[in-house]
Amino acid sequence: MAPTVKYMGMYDFVPSKAAAIAFGILFLITTLLHLFQLVHKRTWFYIPFLIGCLFEAIGYMTRAKSATQYPDYDLGPEVIQYILILVAPALLAASIYMEFGRLIIMADGDRFCFIRRTWLTKIFVIGDILSFLAQFSGGAMLANDTTASKGQNIMKVGVVVQLLFFGVFIATIIVFNMRLSKQGSRTKHIVPWKKHIVALYCTGILILIRSIFRLIEFVESTDGPLSRHEWLSYIKAVQSPIGGFEMDRRHDHGALYTSMEE
Repeated sequence: MAPTVKYMGMYDFVPSKAAAIAFGILFLITTLLHLFQLVHKRTWFYIPFLIGCLFEAIGYMTRAKSATQYPDYDLGPEVIQYILILVAPALLAASIYMEFGRLIIMADGDRFCFIRRTWLTKIFVIGDILSFLAQFSGGAMLANDTTASKGQNIMKVGVVVQLLFFGVFIATIIVFNMRLSKQGSRTKHIVPWKKHIVALYCTGILILIRSIFRLIEFVESTDGPLSRHEWLSYIKAVQSPIGGFEMDRRHDHGALYTSMEE
């Protein structure tokens, strides 16, 4: 475990090179798996998910590079790892929104959603874009001491936006699942909708938990345990590769509905 130290740049700890490399490799593996599945199965709506995993891989590899610079860190690697790791969940969420839209078509389940399917993906993706832009622009402002405080506040708003939209999205999945299970549809026993629901639940809840962790980090500032202990950040981060591998495992069924139009 890396020792806690007085605040240095963007770190409140001495970053572990070994841990950063390990997570970089995990995300690189799931990135390559998604790339193969995406091209082989032509599931193009997974491109944001692929980019999100790639951002995570680059972010942790960059943190590993930054860890070798202790105690005089270069600003470039610090900012790159911080921004990429921060905004990646928004990209992961975008593909999950689009997959759910296609699942509704596949299960003939429009009537089971309290948000119209034609609007569902658009609403959540717009929220995701707003969250991404806020977090990305706020993260970029951290590079300047005069704008760092404002950047933190903008990033906090971005995470809150992501939590609100994603919380409503999880609620939409739950309602859809309950109504479809209870009432059924003409394709209920034909398409593997339950496998996709499981993947959406697993990945969605993990991203939601990670976003909650991130918001707590912002609220508690640099004095809280989530900011002072690196091992806690990896407990939070491990949820993303788990979700990534779960999506990889379910990817084979994606070809069933990639040809369907919204």
